[in-house]
Amino acid sequence: LFPYTTLFRSESAFQGCSKISILSIGNAVKTIDLQAFSGCSGLLSLKIPNSVNTISYGAFSNCWSLTSLTIPNSVTLIDEAAFFGCESLTSLILGNKVSSLGNNAFHWCNKLKSVTSLNKTAPTLGNSSFHHVEGAILKVPQNCVVSYINAGYLNYFENIEEIDPTGIQGVALDKKSNAPVYDLNGKKLKDPSKGVNIIDGKKVVAK
Repeated sequence: LFPYTTLFRSESAFQGCSKISILSIGNAVKTIDLQAFSGCSGLLSLKIPNSVNTISYGAFSNCWSLTSLTIPNSVTLIDEAAFFGCESLTSLILGNKVSSLGNNAFHWCNKLKSVTSLNKTAPTLGNSSFHHVEGAILKVPQNCVVSYINAGYLNYFENIEEIDPTGIQGVALDKKSNAPVYDLNGKKLKDPSKGVNIIDGKKVVAK
């Protein structure tokens, strides 16, 4: 347990501490500082409290053993390369106030299968924020798909799906209903056009 207000004023305070496996950060912490836990390759479990608002440059980069991650609603900024190279990460939940993802924030998290963003407005992407995250599905709140399309998320994700954020559960989609249809630029269409369309937040090819 690390109870301090800032982790840490000196850069790279616990960089390379590969024996750390479980990390619970105290609820007085507001900022996780530059490369504070970079290279903690044995880290299996990470709990970030609702007091944290900034995860700084490279804070958890190359934490190779981390498999799941929840960013609390208090966090607004995930800075450059914050989780770069977390190669075992398979699921990620971004809280509803995350507004900015820095360059390479989740670059080389190449085992990610599911990313859930609870913000109704798509967080701003930096360069290569999700580079090499092939085949992952992005889940966003209902009626927010266009915001994420316009913000460039389809450059990284296979599909964008709507969820009910109150329970973070997938919404059952009635294929017979008049589902909204968009082109790849986020423009709403009356009917599917020939080629790739976005229907119910998913890429659909109409012939």
